[in-house]
Amino acid sequence: WWFTSTVFPLIAGTFGPIANLFSVCSIAQTWKFHTDTLRRIPDPAWVVGLNALSIFLAFWANLILLFNFARRVPYKIAQPLTITLWYSASIVLIVPLALTSSSAVPTHALSQSFWYGLIGCVIHVAVSTLLLINTVCAYKFEVYAASFNSLTLPQRSLMLQTMSFSLYLALGGWLFSHLEHWGFTDGVYWADYTVLTIGLGSDFPLKRTVSRMILMPYAAFGITFVGLVVCSVRGLVLERAKVKVVRRHLGKERQKWLTRIKESQERQKKRSGGGGQNDTPESLWSRMRSKGRRASILKEVKHIPALAEQQVIYDRGAWRKAEFELMRYVEARAESAQRYTALCVSIFVFLLVWLGGALIFWRTEQHQHWTYPESMFFTYTSILTIGYGDFFPTSSAGKPFFVIWSLVAVPTVTVLISNLGDTVVKGLTDATIWIGSKTVLPERVSSLGTKVRRKKRKGRRREKRKKKAGEDTEASSMEPERPPLEEKDAFTGDIEHIGEAIVEAEENRGHGDSLAARLAREIKELTRDVRRSPPPKYDWEDWVRWLDLLAEVLPEVDEFGIPIVMEGEQGPEWTWTWLSDKGPLFSRESEPEWIIFKLCE
Repeated sequence: WWFTSTVFPLIAGTFGPIANLFSVCSIAQTWKFHTDTLRRIPDPAWVVGLNALSIFLAFWANLILLFNFARRVPYKIAQPLTITLWYSASIVLIVPLALTSSSAVPTHALSQSFWYGLIGCVIHVAVSTLLLINTVCAYKFEVYAASFNSLTLPQRSLMLQTMSFSLYLALGGWLFSHLEHWGFTDGVYWADYTVLTIGLGSDFPLKRTVSRMILMPYAAFGITFVGLVVCSVRGLVLERAKVKVVRRHLGKERQKWLTRIKESQERQKKRSGGGGQNDTPESLWSRMRSKGRRASILKEVKHIPALAEQQVIYDRGAWRKAEFELMRYVEARAESAQRYTALCVSIFVFLLVWLGGALIFWRTEQHQHWTYPESMFFTYTSILTIGYGDFFPTSSAGKPFFVIWSLVAVPTVTVLISNLGDTVVKGLTDATIWIGSKTVLPERVSSLGTKVRRKKRKGRRREKRKKKAGEDTEASSMEPERPPLEEKDAFTGDIEHIGEAIVEAEENRGHGDSLAARLAREIKELTRDVRRSPPPKYDWEDWVRWLDLLAEVLPEVDEFGIPIVMEGEQGPEWTWTWLSDKGPLFSRESEPEWIIFKLCE
């Protein structure tokens, strides 16, 4: 449901302004021209009127959706209006499009404006359908709230960015078409491949000096616009998707281990004839880890029941550490699975955009006698922004399709390169370093370097011992420099100041080792880690100190809010702790935030 609640509205907000730009291109010039003289044929008044009405309806649909994103208009009012207006704009435009294409004369040809209108109409239908699905899931199935409250402020601003980018393309198309005496649609086509750094150049070269001078700032700001939008798409959409995928893999992995433990206990019970002692969870994990067995990724569940047939109460201390190691193992496996899943998806999308785009251009550029391999070559050099310029679309359908295709293709390659950097490139880099260290660049460590590293290790161990004893005065001076306090971290800054005040008050009363002073001291230190990016993940030795504090505060339950002993039908049972829904791994907070919340409870 995350796709329907978050991704669908963002897609509509991203492509809605682009569809408006295409609608403007559809009315900028006539829809037909003479093939022999290239003279334009005036459109009937009713075609111009319906086209203008479609633009008017689509403009208001975009504006209302923007107000909906900004929470200026309630969702229950804005959403039906946006869907209705976009569908109406499509229906109004479909009629003249259908009649114009069916009444073609052999000496007449359809212009770029016609194809811009057709593509814009298709986009309007697509985005309105996505919003309709979003609305139906909210009201009919009630799987999420009927609002855009799940969207963050940066996500809401994505629509404003694409609107600004569309206006920038229109401005460039208008300006350079006047300077170079092109048509407006040709100017938009030129502006598109310029700001996307494809730079075909051979079809519309700049011939005037003033155009070349204006190009410099225009391209600089345009490339910045593109980078901003691409970073927003990756950071606001794909990174959010990454979190969702990781959590899904975590749940699947947890369920797999639960099933494996239960199966092991049942097998051991059968071997012992129904008697004897079953495997404890920590012994099973230790045996599986020693055998090097890998936990596969299975289905996520929200509530994992306690293990049945458990006849002994296990050593909680031993299992607590064993499950911590299992948690780190599960976390690493889930993150690795997410990275390679993202890589496979981005490769599939890249191939779809590359080969699918080549198929369309092969069809639209038949008058140039392109073969499919030549079309593949053109789309490949364009999608990688090489832009040799030896192949370029010249048909009335090819240029509008190139604009929408390139707007999708270039960000696709950017995401693919980023995913390659997280997986394949990282592996190649590590392999190169390892090969170099074994061959031409062997590492030679001097005795001085060894002494320095040994001294650093001793310093870190000394720091940990001081923290355990509550002596944080000297240890705090050894901490690495932290990022400065930003405005968004004002809340954590307040918590840190409160912690300092409590510690000072307790020390003045002579209670420097009291529970309140120790809690405040830990919270003060943790608030500094909250502001780190990315937030740190703590070792077992660090967690032991905080778990002991939590056990002292909440003696009736364990550190995760779960009763220490749970009675099942056949005696005591055990439950997940680190891997529970209340544990740090499945929490929406980072580890420092999770610990702070628990200590504050």
